Amino acid sequence: NIIQLINKRLKKMKPELLELLKLASCLGNRFDRRILQKIWEEYDVVNRGEKEYFDTLICSAVKNSVLESPTAHVCRFAHDKVQESIMQLTSEKEFKSLQGTGEYFDT
Repeated sequence: NIIQLINKRLKKMKPELLELLKLASCLGNRFDRRILQKIWEEYDVVNRGEKEYFDTLICSAVKNSVLESPTAHVCRFAHDKVQESIMQLTSEKEFKSLQGTGEYFDT
């Protein structure tokens, strides 16, 4: 099925890109790129949150048709099945540690 095909593609991506996509998936199908970057820096996922590397990963996700970036600050998953696949690749332990990421900046 489509989820299995997407999962195969995702598993071939750089681990740090997949980690970034997992964070993004917690924000929803559409999200503000600046908020994702702040969360990425806070979680200190990869490379100490270097902006240039963050931008490289986002560009890679767009190039690989995982994300779309209709404006400079907005990104969205290319399809809801992509977001669903990323969530399926997230272990229960990872998911619990990421829970609440979407509400992180609501206060």
